[in-house]
Amino acid sequence: MDTGSAVEGVAYQDNGYLDLVIMGKQAIDDDLGVTGQMLAGLLGWGQATFASKLDINDAKKEVVVTREIDGGGEEIRCKLPLVVTTDLR
Repeated sequence: MDTGSAVEGVAYQDNGYLDLVIMGKQAIDDDLGVTGQMLAGLLGWGQATFASKLDINDAKKEVVVTREIDGGGEEIRCKLPLVVTTDLR
């Protein structure tokens, strides 16, 4: 079983209350950095990658994600449910 499938099972076992999964940037075995993206695809959720900051608004069910890009940061607004992968910083 791959990691994405294992985490997908945990997400669905939570009786629908889970709407945000935060994961690391990359794995130590293959260094591909695709587990978060695979999980988002399996769940049918949105995704935000390389996040350095999250501002969660429960009332609006959205998250403002700050991503590290060349020359600074980029803010994107995402609806929950969401899978977020973090940056190394």
